[in-house]
Parts: sequence; C-alpha cells; structure tokens
Amino acid sequence: MNETADAQAPVQTTAGWYTDPTDSTQFRRWDGAAWTDSTMANPSGRAALPDAPFRGGAGASAASTRPPLRPAFFVWARVLQVLFVATGLVAATSGGIHLWTVSFVSRVSGDPTSVDQAEADLHDIIEALAGGVGGLLYLATGVLFLIWLVTAYRCNRVDPARLTHSDGWAVGAWFVPILNFFRPFRVVCDLWNAVRETSDGGRPGPDRPLLPAWWAAYLFMLAIDTVERFQQRSIAVLEGPEVIQSIRTASWTGVIGDLVTTVAAGLALILVTRLTAALRRPATPVLSPNVR
Repeated sequence: MNETADAQAPVQTTAGWYTDPTDSTQFRRWDGAAWTDSTMANPSGRAALPDAPFRGGAGASAASTRPPLRPAFFVWARVLQVLFVATGLVAATSGGIHLWTVSFVSRVSGDPTSVDQAEADLHDIIEALAGGVGGLLYLATGVLFLIWLVTAYRCNRVDPARLTHSDGWAVGAWFVPILNFFRPFRVVCDLWNAVRETSDGGRPGPDRPLLPAWWAAYLFMLAIDTVERFQQRSIAVLEGPEVIQSIRTASWTGVIGDLVTTVAAGLALILVTRLTAALRRPATPVLSPNVR
C-alpha cells in the first residue's frame, strides 16, 4: 500500500470492507491488521466519503486532497528544535558579552589606563563573531520555521474546517506590515486547534498560556532589538563622555533583549515540539459502514 493508505489505516477495527482511503469511489478490504489488495466498486457509483473524517469536525472533501506528511518533515522538525536550542545558547552568550561591554566601558570611564589595548581588541573580535553567528542562526531558524509551519498547516493531519486562513498566510502573514503583529499568531492558533485527534486522545493540549506567552516574547524581542539598533545609530553622532554613557545604556538594552530572545526561543521550542508530537501520532479515522 502507498503512504496515504498506511497513514489512514483503521485503528483497532475488525476486518471488513471500508471506503478506500486512497480512492473514495471504491471499497477496500481491511483484514483486521492491514489493508489488503482486494477492492470492489462503490455500489452507489459515486464518492462515499464519511460525513465527519475528523472527530468532532467536518470537511471530508477538503481533507482528502491535502498532502500527507513525509518522514522528512519530522527530520526537519528535529533540526528546527536543535536550532532553537542553539538560538537560546547564542542569545545567552550575547548577553554575557553585553555585560562584558558594560564592565569595559565603566572601567574606561573611571580609569582609562585600567584597560589595555589587547582586551579591547579581543572584546571587539568576540562581539563581531557572536553577532555574525547569531545573525546567520536567526536567519536559518526563521526560514526553517516557516517551512515547518506551512507544511504542517496544509497537511492531511489537520482539520481544514478549523482553519480560518489559507495556506499562503502561513508564510505571507509574517511579511505584511501591521498584519504581522497579530495574524501569524492567529495562523499558529489555527494549526494548534486543527490538529486531528489521535487514537490515544493526544492533541497539542490547551493553548494557554503557551501560545500567548510565545507571541508576547517574540514581539517584545523585536521591540527591544529595534530600540537597541536606534541606540547604536545614535552613538555614531555623539562625542565625549556621552559616548560612554550611550554605549553603557545600549549594552544594558542588549542584555534585556538577549534574555527575552532566550525565553522566546525556549517557548518556540516547546511549541514546535508539542505540535510535531501531535502530528506524528496516528490519527483516529472515522470509517464508513461495512458493506453487507
């Protein structure tokens, strides 16, 4: 049998004839453990999809055309989880560098001779290296998260009747001004609520307070990053003691931003882990009646 048939196999169902999961215009024999090669035409001569392919849901025709999740999806999900862990670690490291900057400029302002050139050069190298690695890591994590999100959003393991946005919004919502402050959150909530119920009752679980906390941390992270960038640009036009004070202020802002980024990465890791686990479990099918 193909992957679609395997994915939609009955769970703990007695042997009998059921609507073919790959072709609703015919019936296929289930031997109690697996689909067989025995088929027969649908007596009605037309598609005979169940009325409710999802427990408590609707939308059989839409569900039948949605692509299944391939094994590669779960491999990429694991890579994404690793990237979130790495993002948190890099953000924590960046926070330490910002604290080093605060200490450095404080010593310079108190006694310029207390800091040698070698330490200043080492600080600049490490700061630049951490910034470059962090930028590439954030980019890779963001791209892979969007791929994971849109793949999960359009797959056959979600109830399309519970989706209030089209597949395109799973990516586009992040790039439309104004809408990107709230619509991506709604898209993720859609996915959370639309994941099919499984044979052991497994679902992602209540979305509070995880989803609001994750989204609030993400928005706060963006806000702090914007403030820090503005402060960094302001330093370039300052002179004298004001430069030292501005660097100290921007560094403390960076510490806060790194802390928020670490929290946001941790919440995103939990979010992806729980949704991926729910998508991995076998879904509970709603079968058509046996043919007499």
